[in-house]
Amino acid sequence: MPNEWQSVLDELKSNLTEMAFSSYFGHFNFESCEDGILTVSVPNVFVQTQIETKYNEAVMKALHDNGFDGYVRPDHGRMIWGEKGRYGYGLFDR
Repeated sequence: MPNEWQSVLDELKSNLTEMAFSSYFGHFNFESCEDGILTVSVPNVFVQTQIETKYNEAVMKALHDNGFDGYVRPDHGRMIWGEKGRYGYGLFDR
């Protein structure tokens, strides 16, 4: 999935305004993909909430368009606090 991740980001960038992409997806990072579960990291809960409420459909479409059909679990806090993050947050956890 790491190779496809750039394609996902490119698709999101082409479908969003520059401000929206840089604000919410500038630090939207691939962490792992194990057993069909994609874990991504975001810098904080605010960004996670914005992505889940405003951009969930765009993210899921970009993932699907690039061959991913598993589950997505956001992992916030890792980038700021250096912690391992916890699974099971939010709308991506389907």
